[in-house]
Amino acid sequence: MAVECLCKDNSDLLHPEKAEFAAKKLTIKPTSVEPEKAFSAMRYGMFVDENGMNETRKWETHEFNFDNIFEAMTTLFVVMTFEGWPGILYNAIDSKGVDVGPVKDNRPLVAIYFVIYIIIIAFFMVNIFVGFVIVTFKSEGEEEFKNCELDKNQRNCIDYVLNIRPVSRFVPQHKVQYHIWRIVTSKQFEYMIFGFIVGNTIVLAGQ
Repeated sequence: MAVECLCKDNSDLLHPEKAEFAAKKLTIKPTSVEPEKAFSAMRYGMFVDENGMNETRKWETHEFNFDNIFEAMTTLFVVMTFEGWPGILYNAIDSKGVDVGPVKDNRPLVAIYFVIYIIIIAFFMVNIFVGFVIVTFKSEGEEEFKNCELDKNQRNCIDYVLNIRPVSRFVPQHKVQYHIWRIVTSKQFEYMIFGFIVGNTIVLAGQ
């Protein structure tokens, strides 16, 4: 269906006395125009917004898109961070072409690209890069002790002995407080609380 408006000025739609006259001039006729051409013809013009004001019809691209290489790199970076990537995926699936409006589930095969990108880049490549950086820093740290006669385990043992400190523990002096403290810090009390948590989870799952 294509809409043909014979009004010369859309501001007439806001005038109470001209509303009925303008409505008579607005006719809807069936047409055999292709959807792409109909969309291209209707994406320009005026419309009345929710406040009753005449506004210019404007179609905008999504914030993250693949219109050029810079936008594509930004979009893929956002997908790699897993922040809002399902919305980007659905927008890509609904895309149809240049100067053409979105069509729901138009290209479902695009999802395969996103899945492969997430598995290869987000999971493997990023983890490999982070691991490489960590290994490099460790190697640089070992360079300081390359002339040392002690190996790494021996150095760690010496560092542990030098930095060891006695562990202070608070013990209540009052008799009642001491018994309560013994109960709260016991393993049996810990197991009991864990059992309550498991039981609560089972009850909630059964509702």
